[in-house]
Amino acid sequence: MGGVGQRANSSVMSLALLGGSFDPVHRGHLQSAQELVAQLDCAQLALLPAAHSPLKDGHCASAEQRLAMLQLGLAEVGNCGGKITVDRRELDRSGRSYTIDTVREVRAAIGAERPLYWVIGSDSASHLERWRQWQHLLRYCHLVILSRAEQPLQCTPTIQAWLERHQCYKLAQLQTTAAGAVWHCTLSPLPISSTAVRQQIASGAPLTGWLPTSVAEYIATHSLYR
Repeated sequence: MGGVGQRANSSVMSLALLGGSFDPVHRGHLQSAQELVAQLDCAQLALLPAAHSPLKDGHCASAEQRLAMLQLGLAEVGNCGGKITVDRRELDRSGRSYTIDTVREVRAAIGAERPLYWVIGSDSASHLERWRQWQHLLRYCHLVILSRAEQPLQCTPTIQAWLERHQCYKLAQLQTTAAGAVWHCTLSPLPISSTAVRQQIASGAPLTGWLPTSVAEYIATHSLYR
């Protein structure tokens, strides 16, 4: 299995994975995906809606509804010339959605040499010790942490030391190795959350600029989050 020393053939082959509940997808999710494609210079970025997150009680919309909204929003906002796709593998897999299972499955599918990035926010990275087999993640992928001013990285000394030990400072190294490194990335601030969207809908407050029009129409048609 490729590690930090495993050379990749070309940076243009790289694949980034951005998971989440997308309950519902909003413009912040889609803008982040577009910026990641540009910043990481990756050939493909896949959005992976989670079926059953082990760290959440549940989802408000069904798996198929969240998938439909994600596909509608991406089609409306733009997929960067086909580089951004939707991957439903976690919805089709029974049981809880564990990241380690997903990256193992994707790595087996794409081979040992292709650079693979798993993208998470600093809020998720702060709780990395709660993830199943988190110590093994870098055997299969690079970890890309999105820095957020409103949610700074606050992790235990164990996680902090682990992140620092594997931190990469040159994008070229990330692009030419298959796995094994930690990369910190800063995106444009867009203070929108799915929780806030659901609260706005429930209260009847306006959502101007928060959702793609097609997603807002889907929510209204199916009376979601009310």
